[in-house]
Amino acid sequence: MIDKTPHIMNPYIYYNKLDSNKEIQGKFQAIDLEEATKIAANKKQMTVEDFLTVFKVEEWKKQFTLKKRGQLLTSK
Repeated sequence: MIDKTPHIMNPYIYYNKLDSNKEIQGKFQAIDLEEATKIAANKKQMTVEDFLTVFKVEEWKKQFTLKKRGQLLTSK
């Protein structure tokens, strides 16, 4: 039987493990971390094992920088 349950897609990013600034190399939607890792490796035309030696994949969460009194300055 085919699973017709809708899956929630979450945003994921990947970046070079050696980059202390975690500059985003790619951003996309995936169901979970495992699928996100496969998608990112495919984008770089690498095996998952090789990809993970160079890059890190994680769920993307917006980060906000606040000014005084809670005013929004920037978001990433």
